[in-house]
Amino acid sequence: MISDSSARVLVDNMGWVDKGALWLYDADTRRERLLAIDGCEYLTIRAGADGLFRLTHHGSPEQSVSIRHVANPQQVLASVSLEDAKRPFKGDVSLWGKVETALIFRTGSTLRLVRINADTLSILDLDLRWFKEGPYDLLYQGLVDCLTPPHANFIVVSVQRSSKLVLLDHVDNRKCGHIDLAGRGGNPSLRLKSHAELLASDYDTMCRVDLNNATVIAKARLQESGPSGTRSFIGDYAPAMRNTIAVARPFSGDVILVDAATFARVGQVVVPGQPLRVAVTPDGDVITRDWKSGTVSQARF
Repeated sequence: MISDSSARVLVDNMGWVDKGALWLYDADTRRERLLAIDGCEYLTIRAGADGLFRLTHHGSPEQSVSIRHVANPQQVLASVSLEDAKRPFKGDVSLWGKVETALIFRTGSTLRLVRINADTLSILDLDLRWFKEGPYDLLYQGLVDCLTPPHANFIVVSVQRSSKLVLLDHVDNRKCGHIDLAGRGGNPSLRLKSHAELLASDYDTMCRVDLNNATVIAKARLQESGPSGTRSFIGDYAPAMRNTIAVARPFSGDVILVDAATFARVGQVVVPGQPLRVAVTPDGDVITRDWKSGTVSQARF
């Protein structure tokens, strides 16, 4: 779930609920609506700079990716078609400097990990032999998330049900290393904390990673097991006020506020249902969406 600079308008897509539509929410009026994106089975969203976001159109025959602004999400400011060899880039090409340029694309049985280079107007398909021929169960494991650290020549990729982040050299197009997280076998969601650090979830644990040394420098288990001892995962996480992050906990029915460096708990708010998605406004409003239904709730720390 992402927002504009004032964090009062939010966009999201929960594929099993929203299908090929953007979910839009106004935190002031508490109104929500869906914006259909033609030709898509589902969407993935990654926030960029200055209110921009990148939208990957999964299931579209032209295999397209667009850049939009939260304030006017129906307008396509720039786009790339992975299937159009003659004119793949459209719109304001300079905007690709404000969004993540590595992305995972799946249509049917086709899986691609690509990097968009607006400077050369080219699209690089990353070599996936490390995944397709590696120690992964392709029926149960897929690629989850990816990002490119600033000024780095590698892309960080997370794999479903794996605590090992893979590093891919996008210059030589090869696997060049890995980062071990907390060993919890999660579906790691990645977010840059700074030029030299990233945050990663690992099932029930949050990790802070030093990218220079490719090591975890802080971690904390943030979700206890259930009464029968069954492990429970945390939901999404989002930046909040005063160097904290908000972590949704669907099995506890709450959102906790933790220090972004140590993950020490500094706040909590109980919300209805099983919150999976989360965002926090600058004045402390907590916006969540339910794991199964997508129902929105609004509370306050």
